[in-house]
Order: sequence, then structure tokens, then C-alpha cells
Amino acid sequence: MIDKDTGLTMSMAVQAKPQNPRTAENNIFQFVTWTKGLGDTHRWRSHDDFLSAIKTQDHLIYRLRKGERSRRATLAILHDNEAPTIGYAFAHYDLLRLEFDVPGDIGPEEVKRALDLLMVELLTYEEYIAGQVYSFAITDKAGTVLDAQDNIYGEDYAEHLAREAFDIHRLGIGAHGS
Repeated sequence: MIDKDTGLTMSMAVQAKPQNPRTAENNIFQFVTWTKGLGDTHRWRSHDDFLSAIKTQDHLIYRLRKGERSRRATLAILHDNEAPTIGYAFAHYDLLRLEFDVPGDIGPEEVKRALDLLMVELLTYEEYIAGQVYSFAITDKAGTVLDAQDNIYGEDYAEHLAREAFDIHRLGIGAHGS
């Protein structure tokens, strides 16, 4: 996008080598699967190993199923028993207490908030797997980069951030008469 009045240009591109959000970000949940290429690295050899090591009284645990996006396998929450469980998403209650600033027990409201966080983590991971990771740059008429950001997961979100940055610079330049 080019603004003729200010000479600003906004460019957006698919990131060639994006960061895996499972290793690049501070995630609340861990994703454990036994499907090659899906989930976080872990030490458990089987479902039984995992289930015997992770105590349900200490962790919020969701079963995961295999999904598909852009012909690539993804992860989704398993809500019923119709699909096989391929793994688990789990978070320690202590980590959830810190995240939500809750000194005592995790109640229904915090469980709802945790599920919302899990959905965001799953969507971000899905966008990574599907190759939907973007970068943008805002440049002036001389070609100087005024603003840039990498590793934005999701086309709509990347476009929103890029347009927002573009408008901030466009309005700033227009306001100063540069």
C-alpha cells in the first residue's frame, strides 16, 4: 500500500522462516502428542507414561485430537469420544494462579479463562503449521524503514497491525507537514 501524500509504503509478506510459537513464546499450556511433527518435545514414551506422571490434581488437562488445515495436520481440543485422543494440552495450576493473579483455588472463571488461552495457543500453532506467519514494514519515500515486525501469526491479525502502524506514521507525517 502506498500513500501518495506522505510517500509512505506498507509491505507485508509471508515469513520465510518463522519462529515456532511453541518454542518462541511463553506458553501457558504444553502440547504433548505422539504424532511426529505435532506438539512440544517431551519425555513421555506413551499415553500411559504421561498419564501416570501428570497428576490431575496439579494440572488442568485437555485431550487433543488431530485436525487439518491447508492439508496439514493440526491440533484441536477433543470434546467427545468420537475421535481418538492423540495427545494432551496441560498447564500446572500454579502457573495458572500466577497468570491470573489468583492466590487460592482455580475456580470455574479461571478454567474458562484458561480455555480461552488454550484456544489462542492452538490457533497460533495452527497458523504456524499452515504457513500463515507474516512480517510487515513501513518505509518512507527515501526507503528508510520506519516500522517493522516479524512473526505475526494469522493474515488478518498481521494486516491489522500493519495498517495500524501505517496509519500512525501517515498521520504523524501529515500532522507535521513533512
